[in-house]
This record gives sequence, C-alpha cells and structure tokens, in this order.
Amino acid sequence: MAKQTTYYIKKRYATVLYTDDVLRHFFDAYKKRPEYENTIFIITGDHGLSYDINFALKKFHVPLIIYSPKLKRSAVFKGVCSHLDIAPSLEQMLKKKARLNIPSWTCYLGSYLDTSNIFRIKSLFSFIWENKTYPDVLMDNLYLNKDSLFTVSDNFVQKSIVNPTITEEMKHKRTSITSVHKMLPKQNKLLPISTFLSEYAIQVYPECKKQTRFEQCKMFKVNELKKENEFTSILSLKCKQNNNDGLLHVLGTIQYKLLSTESTTFKLVFEAKDSAEKNIGWQCFEFSVKNGETKTESLNKYFVLKKMNTFVPIRYINAYFWNNNKASIKIQKLDMKVYLE
Repeated sequence: MAKQTTYYIKKRYATVLYTDDVLRHFFDAYKKRPEYENTIFIITGDHGLSYDINFALKKFHVPLIIYSPKLKRSAVFKGVCSHLDIAPSLEQMLKKKARLNIPSWTCYLGSYLDTSNIFRIKSLFSFIWENKTYPDVLMDNLYLNKDSLFTVSDNFVQKSIVNPTITEEMKHKRTSITSVHKMLPKQNKLLPISTFLSEYAIQVYPECKKQTRFEQCKMFKVNELKKENEFTSILSLKCKQNNNDGLLHVLGTIQYKLLSTESTTFKLVFEAKDSAEKNIGWQCFEFSVKNGETKTESLNKYFVLKKMNTFVPIRYINAYFWNNNKASIKIQKLDMKVYLE
C-alpha cells in the first residue's frame, strides 16, 4: 500500500474517532437539559469521502442517524433518501402526533424518508459537482452522470448500460430541474403568502389595516332574509388595483333569529370578480339556527378567495347571504369590516 494511501486512511480513521468522541460529549451534556426526553436528534454529513472512490455516487453517500430517547428499538433502513426529505417527514409526524396544520402542497423539493429494508430508489434526486453546469440525476435505480447511464444496486454499486431512450428521458428530467433552480433566484419566491397563511391556518393580521385597498365601498342594509329571496346583498367593494392573492380578513358580529318553523342553515358568501365583473371565485361560511332561536356569531375569518383561474386578478369583491333553504330569518345585528391583503 502506498504511503500516501496509508496516510489518508489514518487521517479518515482519526476523523471518525474524533466525531464519535464529540457526539458522546454532546449527548452527555444534553441529557442534563429538561427538553432532552422530547427532542429528536438528526446526525448527518454534508458530503461523502472523496478520496480513492471508484463510483461517483459514493461521494454523495453520507450517514443519516435519527435518534430520540422515546424510540423503543433501533432499525437500519436501506431506502435511498436525501436531506431534502427530512423536513417534510418531520412535518408529517407533527401533523399526526401534534395535529400541526400543514398545506396540501408545499415548496419542498423532497418527499418523505424511505423506511424500506431493501435497497431502492423511489424518488428523483439531483447532484451538482464542483464547477458543473448540469446536475447528475438519480431515479428508479438508474443514474445519469454527464452523458453516461448506469444501473445502481445495493451500496451504490454502479454498472454502465446503454439505453438511448432512458438516457433522453433522464436528460429531460435534468433540464426541468435546472429550469426550476434558475427560476427561483430570479423570482425570489417559493409560494404565495396566501397559500402559506391559509394552509398553515396562521392567524396573522394583514398590514392593510393601516390603509384602505378599496376605492369604492357600498354597504346594503339587511333586516331580514325572506323566503322569496334566495340572495341578499351585504356589501360591494372595488379594489384600487388588481389583486392576485385574494387574501381577506373579515371582522365583525352577526346576530340572527329563525322565524320559520324548522331548523335551517344559510351561508355568508364572498365573491371575487375580475375587471369585467365576471365571477372568478368565491368562498362561503355556513350558519345554522333552530326554530325560534336567536344566535350571535363573532366574525373573525382569515381566508383566501378560491379562484377558478389563478392567473386572473381580482378587481371586485361582493358579499351576500345565500338563503339556499328559503327560510325566514331576522337579521337583528350585522357589523362587518373587510380587509384585503
């Protein structure tokens, strides 16, 4: 064995021993903290060993250790994952265990940690080498390195193959990945604020309370919802300029009494229209009332007007009662303020 090779092996071994010792001291100290029992520890690396490696993927092969004092047993998983999968996996766990509100779609590029006990590659992964324009692509146990295609088996062993169809397909994936990464720094946005706030159910009061975003506002006096009138207007708003998000905060109070003989429901509807006053979206909230009952509801709704076409901006916003069951309902009090983000 060459002296240089022996030197590097000793150096790597010393690094492993040092890391092991540091982790031991870290955990000994952290055990004294009150939050230790409820903490999840994630230990990983930023890159693999780059010296004396025959397979390109080995450079990206790093340890990922997840530890918690609450774990009942240990396990080793062979499903291929990436650092991008850690955050969405923790979110899903918090959703199930702590009822955390998470959106139906996110800006994550990762998926979930694969806990398979056999080697497999379910997700799409990309890698950037030093000073390299196009990334390598790893998917379905196949690896595209530059223009060369490989199969990938257990422990990331690569075997060169020739398949022009699959190569072109993976090159197309590579182009798509590159386009996304080029677009992000130009737009400097991950997802709309409306999606973030509404999907996570975060009650944040918009800055627009300090200023009006409407150039016209018309309120209608409403005393009663009559059987013969299915729709009763409450207000009509015209935005000062086109609004893409449709993020509203509605505050106020509504007091009502059912005059008819049966229990019923009715809806408070907010309708979005474009500059041509064409309906492009809406959102509604349902109220229920029993015979002869008087109810008082506090309005504190923070929501997004759902649009049929996300690219068409909102110019007008209307609100009305939808008496879909055609009941007689007395509106004893209606106080409502609308703020647009």
